[in-house]
Amino acid sequence: MLVQLQRFIYALILTTFFALPYAQADTTPSKKYPQLTPQLVAGHSMQWVKTQYGKPHTTWYSEGLVKPQWPKITVWDYGTFAVFFERKTVLHTVIR
Repeated sequence: MLVQLQRFIYALILTTFFALPYAQADTTPSKKYPQLTPQLVAGHSMQWVKTQYGKPHTTWYSEGLVKPQWPKITVWDYGTFAVFFERKTVLHTVIR
């Protein structure tokens, strides 16, 4: 039993070692949507996002009463990422 476990562990280590060069993620930005970093987008305006990334696929708006303590939240979905706005300023981005 112990010998089988040792063989399994050795096989797992060798498989992982030889598979590492082939298991790299594709980090190249797409042509339609360039590389997006949340630090780059936070604080910009809706107009800036629209000029950089174009028209969003879908748009969601907060519903109900809008008060200063409850500002309007808008979400633009671009497929690979979503941009959250508070009024007309970028609040946060989510990369999928």
